[in-house]
Amino acid sequence: MALLWAAGIPCRYHAMMISKIIFRGPLPGLTYKIADNHPFRACVELQYRGKWYALEGYIIDGPYMQKLQQRFPNQKTSFYGYGIGVLDFKNPSNRWGDNHIFVQNKAIEKDLGNFDTPDAFFLEVPRAASYAKDLRYKAIICDRLNKSIQAVRK
Repeated sequence: MALLWAAGIPCRYHAMMISKIIFRGPLPGLTYKIADNHPFRACVELQYRGKWYALEGYIIDGPYMQKLQQRFPNQKTSFYGYGIGVLDFKNPSNRWGDNHIFVQNKAIEKDLGNFDTPDAFFLEVPRAASYAKDLRYKAIICDRLNKSIQAVRK
């Protein structure tokens, strides 16, 4: 958001809660069980040519997506896991082209709406701020997710 603001591009913070099903794969066994069933997620939306577009992409860039497609070559339709919740695994919407960039949108459980800034969201939903500071998230879940993502990339 800061880069978009600096470039003079209108943007906003879109918050939601997702199903933890997209953590299947990178969060093994007990770590998956202790993960929040409906973790918070957000994306930036930017205004372009009079329309708002979601730029949701958490960890899903081209190389990461290619590695997952190589790992699951027979998966052609919906895919839920490894940070992804899409209906078309072979052709996910993860590249800009005057369109939304969605790779987790099929895992959305509850839309929390748009906010002018992340701070505005955290003021309105204090539970989200405490979740991000929670020891199990910071010390266990986030660490495991990052290590699993790095392993897929390699």
